[in-house]
Amino acid sequence: MIFVITNDDDHSSNKIIEWLDFFEVDYCRLNQGVDKLFFNSVLIEREGQITNKIVPNFFSQNNELNITFFRRGRIWGGYWIKQGFGKYKDRIDDHLKKEAIDLKEFIYNNLNISEINSPINYRVNKLTALKIAANSGLLIPKTIVTNSKAELINAFPDQDLICKPITDNLIIEQGAFKSSHSPKRLGVSEIRNLPDSFGYSLFQELIETKWEIRTFVFGDLIKSIAIINSEQNGNISKELFQSSGRFKRIIPVELPKEILDKIKIFMNDISLLTGSIDFLYSKDNNFYFLEVNPVGQFDHVSYFGNFPLERLIAEKLITYHEERQKYKSESSSVL
Repeated sequence: MIFVITNDDDHSSNKIIEWLDFFEVDYCRLNQGVDKLFFNSVLIEREGQITNKIVPNFFSQNNELNITFFRRGRIWGGYWIKQGFGKYKDRIDDHLKKEAIDLKEFIYNNLNISEINSPINYRVNKLTALKIAANSGLLIPKTIVTNSKAELINAFPDQDLICKPITDNLIIEQGAFKSSHSPKRLGVSEIRNLPDSFGYSLFQELIETKWEIRTFVFGDLIKSIAIINSEQNGNISKELFQSSGRFKRIIPVELPKEILDKIKIFMNDISLLTGSIDFLYSKDNNFYFLEVNPVGQFDHVSYFGNFPLERLIAEKLITYHEERQKYKSESSSVL
């Protein structure tokens, strides 16, 4: 059986499930926020054996469960302080949150299941990803994280830069109001008008770009699309209207084998089986790695690239399920 842990409003999961239905494969879907999957306890024996109790207990009670695909869903343990402790509440609250993080990390690392995309890897450190990408042979933009204007100008004298979040984008919504902390281009004059010191911020060199590349990876499956500004020429398959009022054209692209090989090295070194990667294709014909999102949406790549990614992922899950089933059968026969 294939176990899919996701959200009820994740349309990518909905499409994958439709293909599992089409192929008449046994699966179980759990939607976080609707179907609760709670951690109950973990027992560590003197000899080191570990027993997790998850409610409902799919993992230990279902012997046919061969593969678990985490797609934005989680096992929820939470932290349990809600009231009391007066002036110490904030400190105790913070302490219990840290305990919950350590506990869930241990649980995910010791589920004793064949899993794809553990929630531990839902958020990747962007700076670590840049370093691993560079070590894998991929080009990355020159980057600095600093709180000093002097350090920034020393690293990038007289250059326009991109300022972006160090971690995920901050999105604030309240009623009809919505604001996000998204990447921003800074000109030389804007940089010189910055205060002498500010909060730690990430700055990258501005890459003169021909195309933006969106790449989806699932094991050895790698598919990409190129997003091209409307004034550029090319064989156009689709058009996407932006909020700026401009059209961007999108075409499927096949990345060079050299880049594909480096992507595989990167994904292995960062311990990810699946993820969505952003590249820039520069005017001097180089590919620059920007970031990877382990749970990024891939609808655009599937639709605009005319790739049936949802079907291909379903087929991959079935293959992993069959391989796991064969392994368990051979192991039991040896015993």
